[in-house]
Amino acid sequence: AEGDLDRELAPAVGSSEIGQLSTSLHAMVNSLRSAVETTTRSEALMREFLGDASHELRTPLTVIRGYVEILDSGQDLSEEQRERAMSRLLSESQRMSQTINDLLLLAELGEVRHEMTDVVDLSSLAANHVRDFSEQQKSRKVKSTIASDVSIVGNSEQLSRMISNVISNISRHTAESAEVEVVLAEVDGKAIMVFDDAGPGLSAELYARAVEGFQRFDRAHSKTGGGFGLGLSILSSIVQRHGGTLSLSPSPLGGLRTHISLNVK
Repeated sequence: AEGDLDRELAPAVGSSEIGQLSTSLHAMVNSLRSAVETTTRSEALMREFLGDASHELRTPLTVIRGYVEILDSGQDLSEEQRERAMSRLLSESQRMSQTINDLLLLAELGEVRHEMTDVVDLSSLAANHVRDFSEQQKSRKVKSTIASDVSIVGNSEQLSRMISNVISNISRHTAESAEVEVVLAEVDGKAIMVFDDAGPGLSAELYARAVEGFQRFDRAHSKTGGGFGLGLSILSSIVQRHGGTLSLSPSPLGGLRTHISLNVK
């Protein structure tokens, strides 16, 4: 009653009413302890997520404010300096817009129930994304093994975003020379998608924690191109919405392996 949930009750003896009451109280305390731990952990993850989201917005805002002050200062700037300032203003505003769109999508995935009635040709979807990726990064070795006629019932727009997010993370956080391999296969009634890269990968701790809610892969990346947190949260939400599973592990190529399993139609 005083909130000491770590206190252990004496085990019940016999089948008397006192024994039954002791057993019930023991079960109740365990349930309360679990609920408190879950709530505390969720609040900590939410604070971390809000901090990450705030950082993602604060960084471009700081850059935009700096260049606006330069342009408004009346300094005698060259045409090249003005063009560079305008280019930075445009790129940072686009980055901030993308972050806001990601936040809105996360909120939508959490609240709005989209119809999961599309018969989605996952084979074509994956092949198109991989083809686009190869065309955009011609210096990168991209290998793909995509089975034909793999389809699932779901939301085509969300599934396209799912694949796009994985490829986008690979593009942003690995060197252009890092090898990538994509596999799609149907195994025991499951559509299995595996993305391997030869990038830097993650630490052992982050492999264990990466899919736990709103977790950023590596905070250091935010200094060069934004964090992984929002993209991973969106990816995880889409996979869960489709009744699938997502796991991250070391890749045989030396970097990160993203493994997605979805039920076929």
